[in-house]
Amino acid sequence: MYAYRLEQLYSKEEILGFYLNTVSFGGTSYGIESASQTYFGKPTKDLNLAESAFLAGLPASPTELNPYTNFDSVTKRQREVLSTMVEANKITFLDAQTAMNEKLKINEASTQITFPHFVYYSRNFISDTLGEEVLKKGGLKVFTSIDPNVQNLAQNIITSEMPSLKDLKISNAAALITKNRTGEISAMVGSINYYDQTIDGNVNITTALRQPGSALKPFIYSLYLGQENTLTSQLADSPMTLKLGSETYTPKDYDGKFRGNVTVHRALANSLNIPAVRAIEKIGIENFATFMKDLGFDPWGAERFGPALALGSGEVRMVNMNKAYAMFPNNGQETQISPIRYILNTQNELVYFNPCLYKKEDFGDVTVKYKPQPCSTEKVSKEIAFLITSVLVDQKARNETFGVRNVLNIEGVGAKTGTTNDFRDNWTFGFNQDYTVGVWVGNNDNTPMGKVVSGITGAAPIWNKIISYLTTSQNRIVLENLKPAGIISLNVCPGSNTLACGGCAQAEYYISGTEPTKHCAPPKPPEEEKEEDDDEE
Repeated sequence: MYAYRLEQLYSKEEILGFYLNTVSFGGTSYGIESASQTYFGKPTKDLNLAESAFLAGLPASPTELNPYTNFDSVTKRQREVLSTMVEANKITFLDAQTAMNEKLKINEASTQITFPHFVYYSRNFISDTLGEEVLKKGGLKVFTSIDPNVQNLAQNIITSEMPSLKDLKISNAAALITKNRTGEISAMVGSINYYDQTIDGNVNITTALRQPGSALKPFIYSLYLGQENTLTSQLADSPMTLKLGSETYTPKDYDGKFRGNVTVHRALANSLNIPAVRAIEKIGIENFATFMKDLGFDPWGAERFGPALALGSGEVRMVNMNKAYAMFPNNGQETQISPIRYILNTQNELVYFNPCLYKKEDFGDVTVKYKPQPCSTEKVSKEIAFLITSVLVDQKARNETFGVRNVLNIEGVGAKTGTTNDFRDNWTFGFNQDYTVGVWVGNNDNTPMGKVVSGITGAAPIWNKIISYLTTSQNRIVLENLKPAGIISLNVCPGSNTLACGGCAQAEYYISGTEPTKHCAPPKPPEEEKEEDDDEE
C-alpha cells in the first residue's frame, strides 16, 4: 500500500533518487554523494563508469561488500553491474570491458578504526549470529573479547620484525591469539597495516584461505593414534613414489635425508614428510578430509589432493587452525572462536553471550533471548589430545631437525611449524595452558618467499616473542598435571616399540591397553660373544 501511494505521488526517477540519497553504502556512508566522497574523494558528477558501477553494487549488501575488507567481492559485484548494463543496452560490451580492466584507487578510510580487522570480523560475526536486520537496526551494546594490551603487543612485534623479513622476500604477516578454554579472541592482527594498499593490507589473513604446509600433521597423527597406534609405532622414512592418475608423487623430507623406520613421536616432533604421507594412507585420505571438515575446515576433495593432503595442500583459515590447535591443551574439547563476550539490545535484553564465559543466570533479571550452543564439543579423546601435546612440548625430540637453540623451544609451550613446498606460506602455531597463538608470513599476492624461509625463520621469531610474553609459571604446560587417568608412562628402548632393557630406557606415554609388552633384546657382553665363537670353532 505504501509503495502504491509513493508511485502516485512521485515518478520512478524521483523514488530512485530518494533511495540513492538515503541507502547505506557501508560504514558511515549513507547516500550516493557521501559514498562518492568517502571512496573516491569526488562528487558523483565526476565519477567515471568504472567508479559508478563500483558504487552501484554496494547497497546490495553493505556489510559483506565492504571495499576496505572485501575488495575482491566488491569488484565481482561491479562486474555484475556492468554486465547487466550491457544486457540492458545502456553501455556497449567494449565500454564494460574497459571499465572492468580499470584499476580503481580507493581512498583510505577517513576515520581510521582502532583494530579494524577485529572490528569488521566482529561485525560479520554479529551479522551471522543475529542476522543482518538486527544489526542494521542499531542500538546494540556489544562487549568484545579484545585485549588492547595484547593486540598492541602483537601488532608492535610484527611491525618491528618486518624489516628483517624483507630480505626473505616477505611483505606481510598476521597473528591470531585466542583463549583455549573460552574461544575468546584476545588479538587479531590481519596484516602489518590495514591501510597499506600496496600489500592489500585490508585483507584479513586470519580469515583468508591459505595452505598450511606441515602445520596439519598433528591432526593426521590424532587420527592415526585413534587406530590403536602409539607414539612408538614405526613408520618408514624411506623413498616412496605414489601414482596419482597419470602423474606420480614423490614426497621428500625437508633435509632430503632418509632415516629408515622412525617412531610417530620422532616423525611428528621433527615434522618428517614421508612418515606423514604413510600415516595418512593408513588412516585413509577420505577419512582425514572428513575429520577436518568436522573440525570446521572448508571441505577438501580428497580425490583432488590425494596423499599431498598430508603436507598441507588443502587450504585452511587461521581462525580454524587456532581453534583446532587449542583442542590439544583443552583435553580434546573444541571451543568455538568468538570475538564477543555478550550483546544487549535496545531493550537491555541479552541477545548473545559466550557460553564458555557465562550462564544465563549470571545476568540476573535481564531477559535472555538467546539459546547458546554447548561451550565445547569433544573432537578427539583426552588421551589422544594429551599424546599430541606431549610431542609438541618435547624440546629435545625436535632438536634433531630444528637445532638445540631454536626459537620454538620455550618451557611449557607446544609448537608446530608449516611451510608450503612452493614457499608461499610460512606458519607457526603453538600453545600454553591458556592461549593458542598462530602466526603467518608471506605475500598476499601469492608470490613465493625466499627459499631460505624455514620452520625456525619467518613466522617463528614473531610467534616466539608473542607467546613468550603470554607464558608464565602459572600457565606453562606441565604434562604430569595434564595426564588423564587413561594414560600410563613406561620406559622403552629409544626409537623402538619395545620395553626398555639394560641401560637404554626412555620414558614414553601410552593409552592404557596399547603399551608394548615385549622387551628389547639386550646386546650381549663381548666376553659372552667370544665364548660362543670359541664353542662354534
